[in-house]
Amino acid sequence: MTAAEVTGAWGMRPVVPAVRRGTATATSRSVRSSRRRARAERQELAARLTTRLAAREAALAELWPDPPPHPAAGLDLLVHPVGPGTFDPGPLAEPLPPPRWSDFAQRCRGGVLGWLVSGAMRVERELANQRFARAQADHAAAERRRRVALAAARRAHTEHALLLRQQFNGQHPGLRRLTEQLAARDPDTVQDYFARVLRYAAWPRGIPCRPIAVRYLQPARRLFVRWPLPSRHVVPAVARYRPDRSQRGVTAVPRRESEVARRYAELVAAVPLRVVHELFGADFAGALTDVVVNGEIENRNSLTGRIEHVRLVSLAVSRSEFDSPRTHSTVDWLRTVGGRMSPDPYRGLGVTPVVDFEGFIPVPSKGPRTDVRQLPPEIFARLVRRLLLATGLHGWTTRYAGMDRVEATGELPGRDGSRRCLIVVRRDAGVTAAEALDPVLGTVAEVGVDQALLATTAWFPLALHRRAAADARVRLVEGHTLRNLALRHLGISLVGLPVD
Repeated sequence: MTAAEVTGAWGMRPVVPAVRRGTATATSRSVRSSRRRARAERQELAARLTTRLAAREAALAELWPDPPPHPAAGLDLLVHPVGPGTFDPGPLAEPLPPPRWSDFAQRCRGGVLGWLVSGAMRVERELANQRFARAQADHAAAERRRRVALAAARRAHTEHALLLRQQFNGQHPGLRRLTEQLAARDPDTVQDYFARVLRYAAWPRGIPCRPIAVRYLQPARRLFVRWPLPSRHVVPAVARYRPDRSQRGVTAVPRRESEVARRYAELVAAVPLRVVHELFGADFAGALTDVVVNGEIENRNSLTGRIEHVRLVSLAVSRSEFDSPRTHSTVDWLRTVGGRMSPDPYRGLGVTPVVDFEGFIPVPSKGPRTDVRQLPPEIFARLVRRLLLATGLHGWTTRYAGMDRVEATGELPGRDGSRRCLIVVRRDAGVTAAEALDPVLGTVAEVGVDQALLATTAWFPLALHRRAAADARVRLVEGHTLRNLALRHLGISLVGLPVD
């Protein structure tokens, strides 16, 4: 019987077979199940990528944690004696919780009308404000005391480790010889030792771990380090990942460029701080008083196509300054201890270094020897004049030639033409006084020149370097640079310098 016959006979529509209904239901269930699985896979992938991103950011944060790690380098690379263990500040490492206004406002009852109308409530509110202000002041003072106590505990731990190290070195001849060479401040030994310390320190992935150059100025007990900085791409430009149905996968949520630039600036400031921390922590022989770290990146000049080294950060700090209580921001603390930072590291803008040791390039010691200490004033002035004229100065006019210094004026060529310059070359027997820059600046204003060149046969203190770096008119030249210039331009080997 056909379907038409069934309909005509019974007056009913034909019945859809049950097989077709079951097939449609199964297909719908399969589609929904596959969609749920795809959504779960997208969510799992987004969570996995976000977790990996968070781990990367946490690794970069370990470059300069709070508190910084105790350096596991130095002589510990050779032996592992029983020491005081890892520095554990205990409760001093945790910042004190700040007072909350809600704890003081609980005493002020009466509702909104009580606050606005009742005189008693207004008085109670004023008293609560005063108590809250006192609590905030007490918290700030307690937090300062905590930071000072934390720094003191860290120093005590370092001193205890040094004592144990000295006791251990007495039992091992090889380490005793190495310690004696470091204590004697042999430049080659000191440079090699601290270069190894920096190479074997624990650096996060993506952070360069080898210095470009290490130089040691023995009389000043000052170590110079040129350090390569990571590129800005080391900071993730992605904030997180989220599932994206339209892309059948995940979509990266970008981080704002200002936030990436801020994080990169914090990272750039943390690198020299970590370098100094590793060096002072590994200095068991007291070979270091000052450390200078210049961090630089490589940029390709769009006009010439050449690779240029651009300094983004410069830090020159003494041990006592570095042991001061730190702040939470690496950029702020870098500037607190006398460092200089690029105005925009993310764009690759350079900064004038606090101490520029480009002149600290070893030059073969050959040529006739000239003892600077034995030269009469007129011969010393003539030598200075020959040296500066050979380096490009012209129009030399002597203002003063004495036993302690030579003053003159001249013109120095530059990129924008020649500029009038005041030249002051001091013949110091030791470190130059920090006040030596004041009369130079006074003479600059008196004579009306564009810039000043202050040179010494010795070396300048860090305080004078910082003042000169902040003043674009002043350029400093130390004794080791004078020696290299004399070798390169005059073929003379200067001896008797305090930097020898």
